[in-house]
Amino acid sequence: MADIIKILSDVKGKVLDVVHFDILKAAYELQNENIEQLKTNNEAFKENNNLLKEKTSVLEKENVVLKQNVSKLETELSGLRGVGAIEKLSEVAENILKKCFELDITEFNDEDMIRILKRTKVEVQSAIDELCVFDFIRPPSIVVGFGSGCDYDLTPSGKKKALDIGKKA
Repeated sequence: MADIIKILSDVKGKVLDVVHFDILKAAYELQNENIEQLKTNNEAFKENNNLLKEKTSVLEKENVVLKQNVSKLETELSGLRGVGAIEKLSEVAENILKKCFELDITEFNDEDMIRILKRTKVEVQSAIDELCVFDFIRPPSIVVGFGSGCDYDLTPSGKKKALDIGKKA
């Protein structure tokens, strides 16, 4: 744009010859192409913005549904925890609590429990996860090193459940 103004200032009051006319014409055509490109870009941005708004709307609706599902599941889980509606733990989860009772321990290492129960790591970890969900054990707050396993503590409700299971045996 500054070049066009300079050229116009240079030819002010003069008759345009063919060369100056062609220069001005080329400059204006280039400027017109730039304006058209900007319009095209602007339209593309508007379209992209509309698509993003639509996607945002869909995601917000999905988020509302997910929040409702989470709330429903939390309510169900708290009902399970609060009422003591846990009638039956998995066999491995019960065995973990039974071993805690038999060994008179309130904390254990997952790798030790794998060896004691002679179960696979997956089975024991699944049972540990189950016990954590029902707040019978606390997961470790800090995991130290590799290969040393994780230490878990029985919660008060876990101690009571271990006592109940131990008395049944």
